[in-house]
Amino acid sequence: MNKFQQKSFIFLIFALINGCATKEEIKRRELLKKLAIEMQSGQTNNSNTFVKIQTLEERINLLNGNIEELKHNSGQSLIKSSNTLEQRINLLTTEVEEIKNNMELQKTEVMNQQKYLQKVLASLKKISAPPLAPYDTAMKNYKAGKYSKAKQGLLELLDDKQFKGKKRARIIHNLGMISFIKKKYPDALTYFSNLYTKYPKVSYNANGLLYLSKTFKKLKKTAEEEHTLNELISKFPKSNSAKKAKKILKKMKK
Repeated sequence: MNKFQQKSFIFLIFALINGCATKEEIKRRELLKKLAIEMQSGQTNNSNTFVKIQTLEERINLLNGNIEELKHNSGQSLIKSSNTLEQRINLLTTEVEEIKNNMELQKTEVMNQQKYLQKVLASLKKISAPPLAPYDTAMKNYKAGKYSKAKQGLLELLDDKQFKGKKRARIIHNLGMISFIKKKYPDALTYFSNLYTKYPKVSYNANGLLYLSKTFKKLKKTAEEEHTLNELISKFPKSNSAKKAKKILKKMKK
């Protein structure tokens, strides 16, 4: 029922009420009047409810719009935040690369400085190092395998009476070793024999006696070789030369 129909119906009711009426008609009129009032009140309530619904719908639509806007804004915000983070990451990556490059440059520079310092120190040592004494020079040449130079220096030391005891024993031992290496076996025999005769307790004799026995072998003096090996084992039992002597003796007895 639209608004026009509702108004016509109400008008009709009031028209019926205002006509001639008996008591029953009066009751009917009052009843119709009440119905008209209630209908009008209901219509008013329905109208108010409709307005409320419309208002709610408008608010819902507004909220939906706000939600969409929020979603959009949130997305935009996230995109902006993401772009900002990417920019920061790119900046940090660039800084890290620069730091790495600087570190490599510094490392190279430090290495070059170290090489330079080593050269400087080496040159300073050469400049500041005092010349070696004749004894030290002769021993250095011997260790380096420069036997000709070593022999010349050792012979000069042997003639110098200031070298005594263990140093003199070392000079004789080294002269004996050079003679053996150079295959001058008679000279080797002389040096090793003198070493053991003059300095019997010096440790150089352990190796000296071993090579004395090898000298006897080269000279094909088997008895003297065997005797020298036994002397070595007896006098220097804990030495490596004694172990070698025992192995040689075992082979000789087979």
